[in-house]
Amino acid sequence: MPTTCMSANDTYVYAADLGSGNILWRTTTNASIHESAICGQRIFVNNLGIFVLDAATGRVARTLFDGDPNEIPTSGFGVGSDRVVFSGVHGAYALSCQ
Repeated sequence: MPTTCMSANDTYVYAADLGSGNILWRTTTNASIHESAICGQRIFVNNLGIFVLDAATGRVARTLFDGDPNEIPTSGFGVGSDRVVFSGVHGAYALSCQ
C-alpha cells in the first residue's frame, strides 16, 4: 500500500499508510519542524538543522548543522532529479537523495 510522510510542529515526522491511515513510524527531531521534502528514499527535514531520514524506516541517516551556531538553514527544499537543494545564512547546498 502506498504511504505518505508528513512533519509537524510537535517535533515528529510521520509515515502513514494511505489505505488505512495507520501510522507506520514516527521519528523526532527534538525541535519544531519548519520544512520537509521527500527525495528518492530519503526525507529531508529542516528544524533549523537538517535531518535526513530513511523513508522506509524513519531512521536518521544523517544530520547537518544540528546545533551549529555558524550555519542555520533558512529556506525550504527544492527537489530535482536526484538532488535536494536549500540555503542557509552562509550558502546554498545540494545533497544527494541516495
